[in-house]
Amino acid sequence: MIVSLNPVTIPPGYSISRELIVNPDYSDGKFFDDNLMSQYDNKTIFYDVFFNPDNQFLYAVGPPLLNLSKELSPIKLFVNKNEIKFSIFEDLTNRVAILNTESIQEIIKDENLVEIDFGRLFLWSCTIPNNTYISSAKLTLATMQKNNRIIWLRDWIKYYKKNFGIDRIILYDNNSSYQSMLEYELKDIIILKWNFKYGSAKHFIQNFPDYAYRNHCRLRFGNNNYGLYFDIDELLVLNNFNLLSLLHGKTVIYFDSYSVPFSKTINESYSFKDFHFRRKDNRIKSKKYIYKFNDVLVNNVHSCVTKSHMYLPGKYLLKLLDKVHTFILNISSRFLSIKPLLSFMIAPINFIYSLYGIYDVPLKEGYFLHYIGITTNWKYESGAKWNRLVNRKFSTKLHVKDMPYFEDKG
Repeated sequence: MIVSLNPVTIPPGYSISRELIVNPDYSDGKFFDDNLMSQYDNKTIFYDVFFNPDNQFLYAVGPPLLNLSKELSPIKLFVNKNEIKFSIFEDLTNRVAILNTESIQEIIKDENLVEIDFGRLFLWSCTIPNNTYISSAKLTLATMQKNNRIIWLRDWIKYYKKNFGIDRIILYDNNSSYQSMLEYELKDIIILKWNFKYGSAKHFIQNFPDYAYRNHCRLRFGNNNYGLYFDIDELLVLNNFNLLSLLHGKTVIYFDSYSVPFSKTINESYSFKDFHFRRKDNRIKSKKYIYKFNDVLVNNVHSCVTKSHMYLPGKYLLKLLDKVHTFILNISSRFLSIKPLLSFMIAPINFIYSLYGIYDVPLKEGYFLHYIGITTNWKYESGAKWNRLVNRKFSTKLHVKDMPYFEDKG
């Protein structure tokens, strides 16, 4: 099923554009060249304007406004000719801007005229239907992808449905060459044509669509149950645990991972089941998470901001613990010899987290596998340093057999 979007962009002929977000990698002060600038989204204001599932609020999600916040002011919003109060939350850390209104449930109809006046420079208007995507799904899995092999997408979908009983899958497709065929190739999932400039492959700080889709999913499709964000090259593994039981009573749970290296010895039409070995050492950083939709305020790629982060005492305590926890993980990934000591230091942090419904899943309970070879390698071809399709040598010292359950294993 294809779900339509209502994007807001600066009209042609206007010289206003989003300035570059500050990038610490540019220590020499130089800006993007013409090629990198062509990948930067400087004209999209919002990726989508929509009502939440119970049709109480209007939301808009997009890249950080940066200078546009001032240049497009004052912004006025009208729904069915009623001027509506709203706020815009801009989070530079999480590379997203979110507009949300006061409750307007009493004026929302089946079809609604939404108008946004941007500083009297131009008026955006669109007829937007009410939200019909309310769902009782206990587990919603979402991801963004581009041009991955259809067999990978099918195997990924089958794996999560079979092993975890995923009720609903939402695919944000970023301009795939076969996009028009996706609805026929992949059945019983929700597809959004997330056709916005991704940003430079070299600099993640510019990759606005990747940050925005997670928040968009929560606000447009979220319910009182749980959301999962795993990439097409990532498979979750649980050791004798039921996922819903593991989630019970928790706001968010985090998973560490192992890398599954690429080998050129496998056949050209390979998929997940053709990789039999993973690294013995866990990755430590780059965790992924599962969270309760209604208890989270902002989603990032590897973490999220819960409501407990915004109210005392968690407002200050959790933010401090997040910084300490991140620092310890960074040290652990660089100095493996002291990892046991640092793990001991993390234990009291995890205990405090647990009081706020935040659970760091031990490796013995679960993790996810990151398949290096499940990739189009487009970032490398676009100038990134990491070539994922380099052949890796196997050894019993570095690798161990680990195959998650596919159909042929019952």
